[in-house]
Amino acid sequence: MNNPKLTQARARSYSEAIALIFYEVRASRNPLDQELRRFFRNNKKYGSRDRRFIAESLYSLYRWFGWVQSIVPKTAPPQPSEDKKFCTAITAVLCLDNLHREPVAEYIAQLAGVNTEKVPREDLDKKRQWMTRNFGLKSITNKDLVPDWFVDELPKDFDLEALIIDLQKRPPMWIRLQGPPEKNKTLSELKERDFDIYPHSIMKKAIKIVNPRVNLYELKSFRDGQFEVQDLASQSLGFACEAQSGQRWWDVCAGAGGKTLLLADHMNSKGGITSTDIREWKLDDLKKRAKRARFSNITTKNLKKTRSASKKRPFDGVLVDAPCSCTGTWRRNPDARWSSTADDCEELAQIQADILEKSAPGVKAGGVLVYATCSFSVRENEEIVEQFLKGHPDFSLEDFPHPLTLKSTGGILRISPSPEDCDAMFAARFRRKI
Repeated sequence: MNNPKLTQARARSYSEAIALIFYEVRASRNPLDQELRRFFRNNKKYGSRDRRFIAESLYSLYRWFGWVQSIVPKTAPPQPSEDKKFCTAITAVLCLDNLHREPVAEYIAQLAGVNTEKVPREDLDKKRQWMTRNFGLKSITNKDLVPDWFVDELPKDFDLEALIIDLQKRPPMWIRLQGPPEKNKTLSELKERDFDIYPHSIMKKAIKIVNPRVNLYELKSFRDGQFEVQDLASQSLGFACEAQSGQRWWDVCAGAGGKTLLLADHMNSKGGITSTDIREWKLDDLKKRAKRARFSNITTKNLKKTRSASKKRPFDGVLVDAPCSCTGTWRRNPDARWSSTADDCEELAQIQADILEKSAPGVKAGGVLVYATCSFSVRENEEIVEQFLKGHPDFSLEDFPHPLTLKSTGGILRISPSPEDCDAMFAARFRRKI
């Protein structure tokens, strides 16, 4: 039985937290997940149930912001739980994500005076019609769910409507099994914990997990380095690289090392991988992850020194997973839809071209160069490839099978959220002439 006073107190506390974080993200353009971590680190009173409601409400608010931005107050209300417009916006987005049956959500809906009956569960057009009936938003369209500038960044033949439908779905979690399959205990542990798991039909180490309610990082198989949390699209990049045991690879923009670990696993921990990044503190995370996974073939080095040394002793393969606008991860990070701009794509394209240009000399004759982003933008993808090929006649695109369908790619891979239920990814594979 619900305690009305306790529900009221939670509604007040949750609303204040949601408003505080929402308006901070809007003002600072900091990532939502970063602000959530900071908030919960500084507010230990919130338990797992509280954190889940606050986080889900915020992700829903940004996922559906294009439809509710006219409802949300422009500035933070002094008392969010008593502000009808703020409560109305929270109720709307929770209904749209079918999260409105929680007692606190129902209490907020009562404050807003919103009827939460007969909310469509899946169809986006029906959800839009429900919004217009219940909130008087006569002019909203599906296209309002993405910023106007984004449309001009897409390939000309791209199905925008299908993409928007995908972007409005909460994403699953993908993990990548790591190490020798015969020794991996991850699936057994997941089954014991009653996880809903779906192994990919082609990429056997890729496992989809729907709505995990247990912290995956607490599992023994994770602590033993037997899996990494990594989206399917990101895992696909390993098949574009086709790194072989005994080779030498350079992961130029390694960051925290997800792609480095992917390469190491494809190489069966044999050969060598040099991982670099301008943010050396990121490489500290990589060292910890490599140790947990027991990969002994990974070395982290200074980026500038590696560039200089690579000209004298070039690599079998070089991966440039370039910094990008990350529009391909908007489904997972819906707040970024409303903080990114077209100028970001333009600035990043210049950075990407520069990184690719400076990394190419590190590829030996007959070696492989892979360029990748998690962006939809043609400026960051096809145009970078075209520009690179014009200036480097000693490189050419090399065909490889699509990792999710096994069809020919012609050297260029694009992965969209459908039909695989994942992020977006772009990759181009070049071969340097002998």
